[in-house]
Amino acid sequence: MMRIIFVALLFVTSILAYSQQIDSSKKKIIIYGITAGINYSKFKKDSFNYKAEPVVGFLGKYKLSDKIRLKGVALFARKGATSSTSYIKLQNSYIELNLISQFRIVTDLFIHTGLSYSYLLASKKIVYDGDKWNGATKANINGYYSEVNFLAGVELKLQKNGV
Repeated sequence: MMRIIFVALLFVTSILAYSQQIDSSKKKIIIYGITAGINYSKFKKDSFNYKAEPVVGFLGKYKLSDKIRLKGVALFARKGATSSTSYIKLQNSYIELNLISQFRIVTDLFIHTGLSYSYLLASKKIVYDGDKWNGATKANINGYYSEVNFLAGVELKLQKNGV
């Protein structure tokens, strides 16, 4: 049930703001803007639970043809987890660079494929122990790395925005 709530929350809280550049024939071929949302993740440790963390960034989309678009996204993303006892929190900060190709199947339905490079900025372990003035001790940890991932997905446009 919690997963359904977080997925619904992700769709509701995602913000997509667009600016358009128009070429001489008045066709919109470039869209760029900002994006924000929630990253819902869990590290592969048995005693840790899922955690929602913020994601913010910039995007650009270029229309190559009526059926193919190229999308680039640069994000600041946090991924984290909390222990089942709630005294320990793991938090990784990343810069993510995504290059995505979009293929239009029908008018407002697209299939996405691409690559994502996540560059690890920092990896922290936060312990809520009351030793500091704010009740938390932060320490850098090892064992997490930058990574490359394959992306795949489906997009259904609900609003006309040009590209």
